[in-house]
Amino acid sequence: MSILLIGFMGAGKSTVGKALGEAVGKPFCDLDQLIEESCQMTIPELFNQKGESAFRQAETKALKKVLQNDLVIACGGGIVLESVNRELLVNHPKVVYLQAKPEALFHRIQQDEKNIRPLADEKSIEELQTILKSRLPLYESVASIQVDTSGKSPERITAEILERLGAL
Repeated sequence: MSILLIGFMGAGKSTVGKALGEAVGKPFCDLDQLIEESCQMTIPELFNQKGESAFRQAETKALKKVLQNDLVIACGGGIVLESVNRELLVNHPKVVYLQAKPEALFHRIQQDEKNIRPLADEKSIEELQTILKSRLPLYESVASIQVDTSGKSPERITAEILERLGAL
């Protein structure tokens, strides 16, 4: 059965997902990467050319597809915005909400030169906190467990996830 990682931008879903996949012997899947492959454009290009609505539709389609496999899946930060996605997630027994303090998230987003995030580009910490605050109840409503990633290594987070999932 798949393990899904959810959380805000910069929470460590991709980094932890790779480590978790290795630890449990499951392939790792980054949902955003799958969307880019299926749409044959980057996420920023998809946002710019077709808009957020088209991205969210592609995201739901990708989520439905990957749930049919046994993977460790890093979901995009906004996966919880669509009610159909929340329904899919809440009905899945292994959804891990990776959380972190807003300051840590902001720092990670600013330091990440590899991932361009259309909804975070050129936003202040206050603006990101507003987005996070609106998503917080959605993350919490679909998660099986919550793990704070602040100040922890991917290995420590992975160990905590495995311990907590084993207790379910």
